Amino acid sequence: MKIVFVDEIQQTQKNNEFFGVGAIIIDSAFYKDFKAAFQKSFQKLGWDGNEEFKGKYLFSQKGDDSVPIDKRIDFVREIVKISTVNTYARYSFVFSYNFASRSEENYMQLLSKIIKSIPTSSNLKRDKPVVMVIYDNCDEFDIRHVDDAILKNLKKGLVLFERSFCIGSDNRTCGIVTVDILSYLKSWIELSSDKVSMPETLFSNVGKRDTEKLAIIQEIMANIKNIKVIK
Repeated sequence: MKIVFVDEIQQTQKNNEFFGVGAIIIDSAFYKDFKAAFQKSFQKLGWDGNEEFKGKYLFSQKGDDSVPIDKRIDFVREIVKISTVNTYARYSFVFSYNFASRSEENYMQLLSKIIKSIPTSSNLKRDKPVVMVIYDNCDEFDIRHVDDAILKNLKKGLVLFERSFCIGSDNRTCGIVTVDILSYLKSWIELSSDKVSMPETLFSNVGKRDTEKLAIIQEIMANIKNIKVIK
């Protein structure tokens, strides 16, 4: 069975119209080790368990202000490296975005593209053609519309497990936290690589600090074996 964790992201400081949806697709056989590795890294971080870790906290003192930025970066490096064991990818990361702003309609459009990218199994004896979709709680999106978008776009041969699951994220929902972080990092790269998509005043003011951030983000993301960007 494939488990798909989904989260959405905005980057209002870079571009108010930017909106993205990210997902990690993980085989259920890898989930136990994925979660154990995440929990081990999170415990090492020493982050306040009552304060959810988010990608946007990576380069700031927001969230748990007792944890310095260098430790936050090391934590993200560790959980990204979880994506690969030996030469095998534990999960793939899919990111879809546009500049049509945040709305339910746009969320469903981007989600549909991600769902279409879920591969069918090449070995039905080893990997059952069942897909479980779990997404971060968002009151403005009708769960019935989410299910419709999934059912309409799953490849032939795949079946949705029961219905999609809308959950409130916290530090125990390692799949959602990981998607949040990866979506933040990938959106940073996508926006920073495109002058047209960024306000001219912002781009002209990009200094050494932002250049260093981008270099760290690119280095971290290079550790993910399977990344797909859908526009």
